[in-house]
Amino acid sequence: MPNPKWAGTSVALYTEIQAQMTAGRDPRTGGVTDLIGRLGAAVLTYLEGLTRAPLITALPGKSYFSFAVAPDKISRAVNHNLFGTKDLVAEFIATVQSKDISSRLTSTELTSACYTLVMGLACVVDLSNAGDRQTPGTFFQYLITHLLTRTLDVAPSDKIRLKVGQNDTSEVILTMDLLLDRGVGKRK
Repeated sequence: MPNPKWAGTSVALYTEIQAQMTAGRDPRTGGVTDLIGRLGAAVLTYLEGLTRAPLITALPGKSYFSFAVAPDKISRAVNHNLFGTKDLVAEFIATVQSKDISSRLTSTELTSACYTLVMGLACVVDLSNAGDRQTPGTFFQYLITHLLTRTLDVAPSDKIRLKVGQNDTSEVILTMDLLLDRGVGKRK
């Protein structure tokens, strides 16, 4: 069910991603890639119409700005050097869709595309629902889960069974946020 707080905003697709990433659905599907791409495009289109307010920093070689809708309503700080374009995000989504990420984009471009997706959504959330730290954090988790499971082609789990005891006679189940079991004889 769509979250009414995001209805009519550029973040509305977040609830569709959330539905795909929960309730036992497989997060590595191309449908999730498409939703992330559409969300990124909507968020970046919205942000293009806003003022970029430069921020002052004492860190050498760093440049930051915030998106502003009013003098007293600004987003979190954004690293100017990492925040990419809609074209970069579109290329990134195409490479994720084709499962050919590392051969088509440099590590710098991959970092910039992921940063742009996550920070773009975070900035829109800052401007429309100040104080919401959960939505951007959860979106980051969804993005990373999707990228890892799609790249490694393995469904995630949140539980792992471990044999314990002298002869592995007992079993313990551990629960974690994200486990990727690539199969027998492969690292987990």
